[in-house]
Amino acid sequence: MGLESKEREELVKWVEEKIAQIRSELNMWEELLRALKGEKDFPGEVLPSDVRVIAVEGNVLANVIEGDDFIRVIFTEGFPQDSALVKSFLLKMLEDNRKAGYIKKYEVVEKRGYIMELRLQGVTAPSKVLKELELSLMYVWKNMDEASA
Repeated sequence: MGLESKEREELVKWVEEKIAQIRSELNMWEELLRALKGEKDFPGEVLPSDVRVIAVEGNVLANVIEGDDFIRVIFTEGFPQDSALVKSFLLKMLEDNRKAGYIKKYEVVEKRGYIMELRLQGVTAPSKVLKELELSLMYVWKNMDEASA
């Protein structure tokens, strides 16, 4: 293709982001189709008792919504998507849980380069996954805070 190394890296990153975006959209359409066919119920009303908070030193990092087989983590402030700490620790923990069968699939929702939400589906061990998620988020937040100080 005759592209410089940096241009190639940027193109690869852009294509990877597009693929992730298309996969996310495909997952949404598949979920809708399953719901329409009656294979899966639409998510019910979220009750306040279903919402938890992950906080560190008085700072709320995220709201966590837990359902029958799903977990949604909505961050109060996004984590940089390209952060080595986020990739090597938080996203690796999610992938390890997926490979181990504790999570069927997960989706990382990002906006403008920041991870704003995590959607975990097919969660078979919610207490284990939630505890690891909470510890991972606390570790990432503390280390990002120290790195920026």
